Amino acid sequence: MQQVTIAIDLGNSNTDVGLVDCKNMRCLERFTFPTEQIDTHAAVALNACLARCAALQNGLPQLAASTVIPSFREGLEKICAGIFAEPIIWTRFDPALPLTINYKNPEKLGADRLADALYAHAACPGKNSIIIDSGTTITADLLKNGAAFCGGAILPGVLTQLSSLHRHTGLLPQLSKTALPETAIEIPGLSTEACMLGGVRVGIAGALSAIVALYSSQCAEKPIVLATGGGWNYCAPWVDFEYVFNPDLTLIGIALCAAYLTV
Repeated sequence: MQQVTIAIDLGNSNTDVGLVDCKNMRCLERFTFPTEQIDTHAAVALNACLARCAALQNGLPQLAASTVIPSFREGLEKICAGIFAEPIIWTRFDPALPLTINYKNPEKLGADRLADALYAHAACPGKNSIIIDSGTTITADLLKNGAAFCGGAILPGVLTQLSSLHRHTGLLPQLSKTALPETAIEIPGLSTEACMLGGVRVGIAGALSAIVALYSSQCAEKPIVLATGGGWNYCAPWVDFEYVFNPDLTLIGIALCAAYLTV
């Protein structure tokens, strides 16, 4: 397996770039920036990862990427072509992957969800796991016995729900990310903003708690819950299940996918 891989997670709101130590399943460097700023930030992050890789004397790393926005692929490929000689290894379904994808059309499974499942396969071998990825959208997927992807659920993320409340009503304000404290919130709320924040954040926590309970009832052994994503901390205080949080989960999964696809 390639020792280190530069992984790129090109998301709807943010893009993450990381130098992944595949053997030890950890990120040695990580950069996060708004996806709308990719033209100015991506090359800086990629060159920083290359510099760290050179310092480690590990040779040239593989370049792997995942995106849920097909129209962004060409732009990223152009940026990377000016830095790397080899093309990007895109996260995608392939029969060579060590997973059984029980999805009506495995090719339609989101690349981020596939990467998350590959991380769970490696981090929890042979175990049932539930992977929650909280961003613009929130996905909650079930992996049985460390190898069988059994589907999942998708719901709107915190900012997506708050934006929807503003767009589809006459008086509810638009709340930005700066209005989202990770600390305690008012329940019941004593202002319109507090009511919106409480309803969305506690509502997501309740939905995820119900989903985890439903998935767990379908498993002979209690699943391990793995959580990731920039929006996780906004709802985590109100979930009723134990979990393990890893902010680098998807990046590591992207790197693992590239390793399987290039064996």
